[in-house]
Amino acid sequence: MHDRRVERVPALDGRHQAGYEIGATRAWAIDVQMRCGTTIAALKMAKDMMAADPEINTVLIAGGYRNGDLINLQNQRVSFMFNLAPVAAPCCCARAGRATTCWART
Repeated sequence: MHDRRVERVPALDGRHQAGYEIGATRAWAIDVQMRCGTTIAALKMAKDMMAADPEINTVLIAGGYRNGDLINLQNQRVSFMFNLAPVAAPCCCARAGRATTCWART
Protein backbone atom coordinates (compact mmCIF):
# COMPACT_ATOMS: atom_id res chain seq x y z
CA MET A 1 0.00 0.00 0.00
CA HIS A 2 1.36 3.42 -0.92
CA ASP A 3 0.85 6.35 1.43
CA ARG A 4 0.96 9.72 -0.31
CA ARG A 5 1.89 11.56 2.89
CA VAL A 6 5.29 9.82 2.84
CA GLU A 7 6.11 11.79 -0.32
CA ARG A 8 5.57 15.12 1.47
CA VAL A 9 7.28 14.60 4.80
CA PRO A 10 10.64 13.21 5.83
CA ALA A 11 9.11 11.38 8.83
CA LEU A 12 8.65 7.99 7.20
CA ASP A 13 6.09 5.38 8.11
CA GLY A 14 7.46 2.06 9.39
CA ARG A 15 4.29 0.04 9.90
CA HIS A 16 4.88 -2.25 6.92
CA GLN A 17 8.51 -2.82 7.84
CA ALA A 18 7.61 -3.91 11.39
CA GLY A 19 5.34 -6.69 10.14
CA TYR A 20 7.92 -7.81 7.60
CA GLU A 21 10.73 -7.98 10.16
CA ILE A 22 8.81 -10.20 12.58
CA GLY A 23 7.64 -12.52 9.80
CA ALA A 24 3.96 -11.58 10.03
CA THR A 25 3.03 -12.79 6.56
CA ARG A 26 -0.72 -12.20 6.94
CA ALA A 27 -0.39 -8.90 8.80
CA TRP A 28 -2.37 -5.78 8.19
CA ALA A 29 -0.83 -2.37 8.71
CA ILE A 30 -3.10 0.56 9.44
CA ASP A 31 -2.44 4.13 10.47
CA VAL A 32 -4.62 5.42 13.30
CA GLN A 33 -3.08 8.94 13.62
CA MET A 34 -4.81 10.10 16.79
CA ARG A 35 -1.66 11.42 18.44
CA CYS A 36 -2.03 11.01 22.22
CA GLY A 37 -5.18 8.86 21.96
CA THR A 38 -3.74 6.36 19.49
CA THR A 39 -2.84 3.60 21.96
CA ILE A 40 -6.26 3.54 23.60
CA ALA A 41 -8.01 3.49 20.22
CA ALA A 42 -5.65 0.77 18.92
CA LEU A 43 -6.31 -1.43 21.98
CA LYS A 44 -10.08 -1.07 21.49
CA MET A 45 -9.74 -1.85 17.76
CA ALA A 46 -7.60 -4.91 18.49
CA LYS A 47 -10.01 -6.27 21.09
CA ASP A 48 -13.03 -5.69 18.83
CA MET A 49 -11.30 -7.26 15.80
CA MET A 50 -10.45 -10.34 17.83
CA ALA A 51 -14.00 -10.58 19.18
CA ALA A 52 -15.47 -10.31 15.68
CA ASP A 53 -13.07 -12.68 13.89
CA PRO A 54 -12.14 -16.00 15.58
CA GLU A 55 -9.24 -16.46 13.12
CA ILE A 56 -7.39 -13.49 14.59
CA ASN A 57 -5.33 -14.83 17.50
CA THR A 58 -2.71 -12.14 17.97
CA VAL A 59 -2.58 -8.40 17.34
CA LEU A 60 0.66 -6.42 17.60
CA ILE A 61 0.27 -2.72 18.19
CA ALA A 62 3.45 -0.79 17.50
CA GLY A 63 3.63 2.97 17.55
CA GLY A 64 6.03 5.79 17.83
CA TYR A 65 7.39 8.92 16.26
CA ARG A 66 10.64 10.60 15.54
CA ASN A 67 9.72 14.16 14.73
CA GLY A 68 12.29 15.59 17.14
CA ASP A 69 14.83 15.37 14.32
CA LEU A 70 12.81 17.95 12.40
CA ILE A 71 12.99 20.62 15.12
CA ASN A 72 15.26 23.60 14.58
CA LEU A 73 16.52 24.43 18.08
CA GLN A 74 17.59 27.88 16.86
CA ASN A 75 13.99 28.80 16.08
CA GLN A 76 12.32 30.03 19.29
CA ARG A 77 8.87 29.92 17.63
CA VAL A 78 8.92 26.13 17.98
CA SER A 79 10.19 26.12 21.57
CA PHE A 80 7.08 24.20 22.66
CA MET A 81 8.51 21.24 20.73
CA PHE A 82 12.03 21.34 22.19
CA ASN A 83 11.36 18.52 24.65
CA LEU A 84 10.33 16.01 21.98
CA ALA A 85 12.38 12.85 21.69
CA PRO A 86 12.13 9.75 19.52
CA VAL A 87 9.84 7.21 21.17
CA ALA A 88 8.30 3.84 20.35
CA ALA A 89 6.17 1.36 22.26
CA PRO A 90 4.91 -2.12 21.38
CA CYS A 91 1.84 -3.82 22.80
CA CYS A 92 0.54 -7.30 22.06
CA CYS A 93 -3.01 -8.61 22.37
CA ALA A 94 -3.42 -12.39 22.29
CA ARG A 95 -6.29 -14.79 22.57
CA ALA A 96 -6.01 -16.87 25.75
CA GLY A 97 -8.82 -19.42 25.68
CA ARG A 98 -12.01 -17.39 25.49
CA ALA A 99 -10.53 -14.16 26.83
CA THR A 100 -8.38 -11.56 25.09
CA THR A 101 -5.42 -10.27 27.08
CA CYS A 102 -3.17 -7.37 26.23
CA TRP A 103 0.25 -6.60 27.60
CA ALA A 104 2.99 -4.11 26.94
CA ARG A 105 6.71 -4.15 27.53
CA THR A 106 8.94 -1.12 27.91
